This record gives sequence, structure tokens and C-alpha cells, in this order.
Amino acid sequence: MSKILFDSGVTYSIVSNLCVSELDLPVKDLSLDLLVFTPVYGKVVDISGADASKSYDLIQGMCFIGQIPLEELYDSSTNHSFIVKDCVEKLSLPSTSLEFDLLVDTPSSGSVLTFKVCLRCPVSIFEREFLIDLVVLPLRQIDIILGMDWLSSNHVMLNCAEKTVVIPELDRNESDEFLSANQVNTSLRQNAQVYMIMASLSVETKTLVCEIPVV
Repeated sequence: MSKILFDSGVTYSIVSNLCVSELDLPVKDLSLDLLVFTPVYGKVVDISGADASKSYDLIQGMCFIGQIPLEELYDSSTNHSFIVKDCVEKLSLPSTSLEFDLLVDTPSSGSVLTFKVCLRCPVSIFEREFLIDLVVLPLRQIDIILGMDWLSSNHVMLNCAEKTVVIPELDRNESDEFLSANQVNTSLRQNAQVYMIMASLSVETKTLVCEIPVV
């Protein structure tokens, strides 16, 4: 059985050479050279704003930090959310050092090592304010990339056909009490102390149908 990755951050569908060989799939040459970067931990798509404005396959939007409009990109292929370094300096956003160095694979600059993050940065999206941890990265033109950490924790639904974003209204108590699997994994990687309670319920009965009283 083959594994499938649904990725809103790429514009083409890709199949491995191994699957092509094993399934004997028909292939033909492309009419252009295509440079593909395989997904790795900490991967982020780095494109210019001009390229993004011409690409109708990407889900983009506008957000605000302190009334300043910023271009955002929704990308389900990234584990983290990012903000361009120039925005951090321009808006004088406070940043702190990560407890680990994050290696990010970018198409334009290769592998980039970053260690700065803006914790609980107030970002206004669709007139709602979210506190997002944004890793500082030297991106180009695209100001903010919202990755799976934010998408999953807010149950965001991306409509790739219509290029729309739906952020459901969550009950405050529900969002405070429960963590997504992605949030737990991220916390464990950052050496956080986590307490987990496992519970199960089972029901056993030996009552026969003929013993049930009929009223």
C-alpha cells in the first residue's frame, strides 16, 4: 500500500521513481525542466512575492500585525510558521532564541539555519486575533507563512479548489483543554514536560435475553 501526502504548498502532484518502476506506469518527458525539493523536517517554500501573485495554485491572504498589512501564505507542508526577518526588524517585534537550531530547506537559499522565534506574536486574520509562534527566517516578499502548527491547532480548513480558508469558531474551553497531535509532538521535541492521561471504558454483561423482564 502506497503512502500519500496531501500538500497545499506545491503546485504539482509527484510520484516516486520506485512506484513508477514497481507499477510499470507510463511516463513521458516534460516540456520544461522542473526543479523539485523533497519534503524534509523544517521545510518551507521560499518564493518571491511576484511569483506568488502569478501563481493561482497557492492559497494566500492578508493579515495584520499592529495595523500593518502583511502578505501571508498557507502551507500545510511546513511543520512551523514563519515570519520574514525584515518584518521583525521593521515592526520591532520581540524575539527570543530557540532551544534548538532549526535547519530549513529553501529553494532559493538552500539550507538555512535559524534560531530565533517571535513567541505568541499577535496576528490579526479575518478580523480575529491569534497568538502565533513565528520562526524568524530570511524569506523574500512573502511576509508570513502559516504552517501545520497553526493550521492544526485552529482546525483550519483549506479549500484548494476555491483557494479559500475557513477558520471555525472554537469554543474557548475546548481549545484550551485539548492539544492536537502536532502540538504534542512539537512540545516533546522542545523538551517540554508533558503529562498524559490514558483512559478506556469497557462494558461487560452476561444477561441472557430470556432473563430481561418484559413490562
